[in-house]
Amino acid sequence: MLMEYTKGMLGGLFLCFPAEENFEATLLIRGGPWRILHCDIRSTIEIPTAAMVTMEKADVSVVESGIGGLEEVKVIQKQHAFTGEKVPFRGEPNTGLICLDESWCCLLGCTIENT
Repeated sequence: MLMEYTKGMLGGLFLCFPAEENFEATLLIRGGPWRILHCDIRSTIEIPTAAMVTMEKADVSVVESGIGGLEEVKVIQKQHAFTGEKVPFRGEPNTGLICLDESWCCLLGCTIENT
């Protein structure tokens, strides 16, 4: 968890969290600015989970990274900004990215699943 009033950069990491309860995110971000470069952020497929959740006033940029479950992916080729948009959790095995509250997440050249 990257808490409020924190900032920094993550690069070249593989993150995967074996959730024990529904809707436990692999990476939960509340602070920022955070820059995530060339990372792979994955959720497990056994129960409904999310790979990455931004909330409160999180400020996140994700570049050339993979976000989602451990299944097939689709490529996001353009830059997308999700600003304070509530994405409903639909009970799918994996949700790639959920942005809540006043959080901001910018994706560039990423792969993302099940959102």
